[in-house]
Amino acid sequence: MQTASWMRRHFLTVIFAVAYLMMSLLALEQGRTIANQRTLIRQLFSDSIELQAARMRMARTSHQ
Repeated sequence: MQTASWMRRHFLTVIFAVAYLMMSLLALEQGRTIANQRTLIRQLFSDSIELQAARMRMARTSHQ
């Protein structure tokens, strides 16, 4: 009986605590996702620069 009345009195507090925990986990996951995307963009940019340099070398050798 004691537990049921405690739950009735603190129901919203428990719900808000669970929601806060889930939002915190979501924020951490989003941070990881953003960091992974940043790394991927940097790698793609580096590959793009290498590809452009290779195209320029090929263009120079074909015009000579």
